[in-house]
Amino acid sequence: MYMKDIINEWILQSEEEFKTSLCLLDGGFYKAACYHTQQAVENSIKACLLSIRMGF
Repeated sequence: MYMKDIINEWILQSEEEFKTSLCLLDGGFYKAACYHTQQAVENSIKACLLSIRMGF
Protein backbone atom coordinates (compact mmCIF):
# COMPACT_ATOMS: atom_id res chain seq x y z
CA MET A 1 0.00 0.00 0.00
CA TYR A 2 1.33 3.42 -0.92
CA MET A 3 1.68 6.17 1.67
CA LYS A 4 -0.99 8.27 -0.05
CA ASP A 5 -3.41 5.35 0.31
CA ILE A 6 -2.59 5.02 3.99
CA ILE A 7 -3.21 8.74 4.52
CA ASN A 8 -6.53 8.48 2.70
CA GLU A 9 -7.51 5.53 4.91
CA TRP A 10 -6.83 7.61 8.03
CA ILE A 11 -8.98 10.41 6.61
CA LEU A 12 -11.83 8.03 5.76
CA GLN A 13 -11.66 6.51 9.24
CA SER A 14 -11.74 9.98 10.74
CA GLU A 15 -14.84 10.91 8.74
CA GLU A 16 -16.58 7.71 9.81
CA GLU A 17 -15.74 8.31 13.47
CA PHE A 18 -17.06 11.87 13.24
CA LYS A 19 -20.33 10.76 11.61
CA THR A 20 -20.70 8.15 14.34
CA SER A 21 -20.19 10.82 17.00
CA LEU A 22 -22.92 12.97 15.46
CA CYS A 23 -25.39 10.09 15.54
CA LEU A 24 -24.50 9.35 19.15
CA LEU A 25 -24.83 13.02 20.07
CA ASP A 26 -28.31 13.16 18.51
CA GLY A 27 -29.26 10.14 20.58
CA GLY A 28 -28.06 11.70 23.81
CA PHE A 29 -25.07 9.38 24.23
CA TYR A 30 -22.68 12.14 25.21
CA LYS A 31 -19.77 10.12 26.59
CA ALA A 32 -19.69 7.88 23.53
CA ALA A 33 -20.01 10.93 21.26
CA CYS A 34 -17.01 12.52 22.97
CA TYR A 35 -14.99 9.34 22.58
CA HIS A 36 -15.70 9.04 18.85
CA THR A 37 -15.03 12.75 18.33
CA GLN A 38 -11.64 12.31 20.01
CA GLN A 39 -10.93 9.34 17.75
CA ALA A 40 -11.86 11.41 14.69
CA VAL A 41 -9.48 14.19 15.73
CA GLU A 42 -6.69 11.71 16.49
CA ASN A 43 -7.06 10.06 13.08
CA SER A 44 -7.06 13.44 11.35
CA ILE A 45 -3.88 14.43 13.16
CA LYS A 46 -2.22 11.16 12.13
CA ALA A 47 -3.16 11.84 8.52
CA CYS A 48 -1.79 15.39 8.74
CA LEU A 49 1.47 14.29 10.33
CA LEU A 50 2.00 11.58 7.73
CA SER A 51 1.19 14.05 4.98
CA ILE A 52 3.71 16.58 6.32
CA ARG A 53 6.36 13.90 6.77
CA MET A 54 5.91 12.64 3.22
CA GLY A 55 5.78 16.16 1.75
CA PHE A 56 2.26 15.91 0.27
